[in-house]
Amino acid sequence: MDLIAFQLGDTLRANDYQRFAMDRINEKYRKKALREADSFIERVIKEGDSNTLYIVLTPLPPSKDMSLKSYLTPFILFGPGFTEGYAISDTTKRTGIVTNTDFMPTILKYLGIPIPAYVTGHPVYNSGVKGSPQELLRESEKLVFNYSSRPLFLKAYGIFQIGTFILIGFAAFLLKKYSHYSKHLLFFVSAMPLSFLLLPLFNCYTFMKAVFFLISISVVLVFTLGKIVQYGYSFYFWISLATASVLMVDLATGQHLLKNSLLSYDVIAGARFYGIGNEYMGVLIGATFCFTALLFEKFSKKTALFLAFFIYGLVLFFIASPALGAKVGGAITGFVAFGISILLLSDKRIDAKKISFIAVSILMLLAVLFYVDYLKPLSQQTHMGQTFALVKSHGFKALFQIFERKLLMNYKLIKYSIWSRVLLALSAILIFLFFAVREVFIEVLKEHPYVFKGGISTLVGVLMALAFNDSGVIAASTMSVFFGPLFLHLVIDKLKRG
Repeated sequence: MDLIAFQLGDTLRANDYQRFAMDRINEKYRKKALREADSFIERVIKEGDSNTLYIVLTPLPPSKDMSLKSYLTPFILFGPGFTEGYAISDTTKRTGIVTNTDFMPTILKYLGIPIPAYVTGHPVYNSGVKGSPQELLRESEKLVFNYSSRPLFLKAYGIFQIGTFILIGFAAFLLKKYSHYSKHLLFFVSAMPLSFLLLPLFNCYTFMKAVFFLISISVVLVFTLGKIVQYGYSFYFWISLATASVLMVDLATGQHLLKNSLLSYDVIAGARFYGIGNEYMGVLIGATFCFTALLFEKFSKKTALFLAFFIYGLVLFFIASPALGAKVGGAITGFVAFGISILLLSDKRIDAKKISFIAVSILMLLAVLFYVDYLKPLSQQTHMGQTFALVKSHGFKALFQIFERKLLMNYKLIKYSIWSRVLLALSAILIFLFFAVREVFIEVLKEHPYVFKGGISTLVGVLMALAFNDSGVIAASTMSVFFGPLFLHLVIDKLKRG
């Protein structure tokens, strides 16, 4: 078998020429270049045979599309195994979408050459789903909207959190009698992750429509739950329970919300295509700590401890399973933080022996997860199985390189991301209130001992997220969107009671 590559430069020249001519002339030359390319490809296919695999692709979109942040490009595969329908690869596990790293494995597989372990992509194959170019264009528009709008929405959410925390701190210190009026803002901070998650249900792919529905969903959540619980701190129990429940249902049913949420990962950025990302991994763990801690104020200790143990195991399974969350860093974070939480909630002494047991257990769990995923066929493996294969062929040096990359990414995000500012603002306000209204703060902790233990568990999760995730500062920040507001709410209520 031979590999022959043709580079057709007419479309590139037509694209470069657009700076020197009017739009009408540019469109004329662009169409002419496409017609000639189409004619050339037709002649090549006619002269080939039925066993030939043809791949038509372009690495870059037109300059006009790039200016609109539309970086996705079309590709066509024609030949053995590729009939009418959308393509897919196990890199993305998303119908109609593959990455540029998938074409090398596709060619190697066709030529009968073993795919090396260091190759990150997977062979492209036919999904069996038939569609139309118009449907692909609509999907592309959605993905471009998410990619271009996501930074704006996340920055706005981050600024809203920072502003709320500063306002609460100011009111609690200088306007104690009126500080309770500001607690509604805390409800919105904790409701927003669920609002972002539900937003794709409304097909909001224009900026103003997304803003309208995001605010509307949040208002409905806050005022509906607020009326039910009389705007008490039980709000955080129900909103965290609802958020965690919707997340796990979505993980179990194909991640349709996670794949399209503005608070989740996006295709064009390319960091993740399936499972649970750092944003909602943090949300899920933080929400779990929040409602399980509050369980102890609603049930007997024995019942609440049993429920907490069961819930932690279930959430950890959803995060770690290659078929669901496929989040290695989240598995480590959850396992350690949940283990510490169980010890705290059961009033067990935390010593070096118990910490060592947790460390050994997480290593064994990860080894099993990676090995089981490695045993699957290559086309069904996630990054867990690929990492195992990489370490097997290149030794632990490959693993250290992965850790190094994660640390560098964390450093970059801590330095530039809005999430690091959110985490810093919340920490600063909590420390400030501890010293400014120390007696009130301590009384709150004494009145709600299990909330305090849940807060310590969240802090452990924050530290683990920073240490074991390549975007750990994001997970650390989103993990705090329930317990941070809950603590501030309790302090405000205490100040109001005098």
